[in-house]
Parts: sequence; C-alpha cells; structure tokens
Amino acid sequence: MKPMVRAHMPRNVPLWFPEWEGQSMPSIALPAGQERMAVWIPVRRRATLRLINEILAVRVRPDWDDELECWMVSRGHFTALAEGLLRRYPRVAVAREFNRAEACTASCKNASGPYCTCSCQARNHGGGDWMAGWRTTSGPARDVGGFWWTWLLAEKEAPPRPAA
Repeated sequence: MKPMVRAHMPRNVPLWFPEWEGQSMPSIALPAGQERMAVWIPVRRRATLRLINEILAVRVRPDWDDELECWMVSRGHFTALAEGLLRRYPRVAVAREFNRAEACTASCKNASGPYCTCSCQARNHGGGDWMAGWRTTSGPARDVGGFWWTWLLAEKEAPPRPAA
C-alpha cells in the first residue's frame, strides 16, 4: 500500500472543515493517487469511529491521524460512506485533489466510480452516474501547498413527487 502523503492534504482542520449556515457537516477528503481518504464528522472521536463502522457494516480499519485530526479510511469505501452519511446528515462536503492541467478524456468519461485526478474531478465518470440521487454544488478550487483541491457539497435529492 502506498503511504499517505500528508504534504498536500488540507492541514488546518478548522479552516477546511466546512460549515453551512453555522453548522458543521461531515467531510471527506480524497487525495489524488492515495489509497486512504480523510473523514471528519462533527461528533466526538469515538462516536465517529462507531458511526463509520455502523455505516460500512464491514470489517474496516480506520486509523486516527493525529496530525490531520481525522480518521483515515480506505478510499474504496467512499461511495458507501458518503451515502450512509447522507442518510444521517442533510449535507456532506467532499474535498477532491485534482490536476488542473489534466484534460477530461474519453477514458475518464467511460470510467466508473469517483476516482479521478483530471480537471473534471470525476463528475464525468460514467456520465456522473456514481452520484445518482445527489444534488451537488461545487466550491472554488484552492491551491494547498502547490496541490489543487475543490469542495463539492452533496445533498440527497428529494424523491420525485407522484403525478397528481
């Protein structure tokens, strides 16, 4: 497994921990090329660990990162964790590291899943089907120590209303 490169992860948790109308929300940071993602949830540390394990309902081994003050989880659990958090919270913030110079190509558009380093930040993967049921809003891109990050705010879409 590739070691986590902390040099380009958002370091200042209070600065990077998003708020909406003064309320903190769960946040997931997906660094490019890394096997682990950072997870912040606005509850106590032990409660966060229980919540992660409850949502994933699998043998998962989150690691606490003292430097970043968050849990590190295999990125293979991203979609399940984001969906589980959206069942419990109205919004989830997702930070993505990406390469501004990497064009979105046919291989990206034909890919499935949320993992991408190109400028589309996986929004075009499989036509964006991996985000089905989410309403998203993008924040501005920011340079963090020479690496580019952007925040995506995800909310569950309201189910369609039956025809009257």
